[in-house]
Amino acid sequence: MTEWMQANSIWVALGLTILVAAYFIIAIVQVLRKKPSATGPVGIILLSVGLLLAIFLIFRADELEITSLAQMILTIGLLLITAAYAGSAEKQAVASVKMAEEMTEQNKTLKETVSVSIRPSISINLTRTEGGTTYPFEPPVALSFRLQNKGKGTANNLIMTCEKQNKELEYSIIELPYLNVGDERGFSIRRITDVSAQEIRVAYVILEVLYNDDLGEDWHVTLEVYKDDKSWKAGETTCERL
Repeated sequence: MTEWMQANSIWVALGLTILVAAYFIIAIVQVLRKKPSATGPVGIILLSVGLLLAIFLIFRADELEITSLAQMILTIGLLLITAAYAGSAEKQAVASVKMAEEMTEQNKTLKETVSVSIRPSISINLTRTEGGTTYPFEPPVALSFRLQNKGKGTANNLIMTCEKQNKELEYSIIELPYLNVGDERGFSIRRITDVSAQEIRVAYVILEVLYNDDLGEDWHVTLEVYKDDKSWKAGETTCERL
């Protein structure tokens, strides 16, 4: 055994160096995958090999040449130092990943808090419908309504129209640069499609308002207007972030 160690000390040192490098690379990869615990078995094997070499040197050091002994001691030292450094680097990497995740969550929470504090809230109040009674389920000729901003921030770039329930049915579009907090304004959207040549039947139409807040987030408010007997009435209102 001693003769073999003397003859192959360089290869032993090279093998241990490769083992240390492999451990270090695996530690980095596992941290990037957020599974640092997987490096534990490799570290145990690495330290066990170093311990066995140390025991061998204690009991058989007098049988080795000075150069071989020096190489073995140097290799064990490198093994221990690199293993310790890899463990420290792993802990720092895990801490950095955790800190980045916490900062991302804090920023998300802060943005949501700020958004709530300056968020506009648009209400749609249907005031009048015109036409839509020539034949059953004829789409209304015009829809008059009022918009009010009941929120805490300005609504910007408002676009008002009717959602298309029929591909052949089209209504006018109204644009408004902004609606300040507490402001209320009236509008009227008119049907563009001529139904005199071809009857178009719908059970309801949906008034919609698109706008964004001061953070640039887009919002969508709708009001369903449905046919009840011979008249058109306001139904449910929805509001959602796009």
